[in-house]
Amino acid sequence: MEIADSNITGYEATYLSVSSHRGVARVMWKDIRCFIAAEKCVTVRWVGGEMFVNQSLKALERDFAGRLWRVNRNVLVSVRHIHGLRRNAEGEFWLSVQGLQGELKVSRRHAGPLRKLLLQQ
Repeated sequence: MEIADSNITGYEATYLSVSSHRGVARVMWKDIRCFIAAEKCVTVRWVGGEMFVNQSLKALERDFAGRLWRVNRNVLVSVRHIHGLRRNAEGEFWLSVQGLQGELKVSRRHAGPLRKLLLQQ
């Protein structure tokens, strides 16, 4: 995975280049909705598609702090696309993200910091 205009040079990355068996795809950061880990694979989901990436969630979270927010141990979401947070009758928190169907479950551990983030915006 290549990160264009990396934060290392002082610029915000504008896209990710993700390599796969189908070739290289450039995914604009403005289109990225979330990264989901399952069975030792991380998938990036964006408007119009999804693809596996070679980086771990931990590395993505470290490299793109402020852009991505952890909502549970398996999911990072794009902060700019968070639509809403709700609590159901069982006390579970669910996050809606613009451009994604369905909701993502938020762990109790991450719910408090996420609520603070949303109140600041």
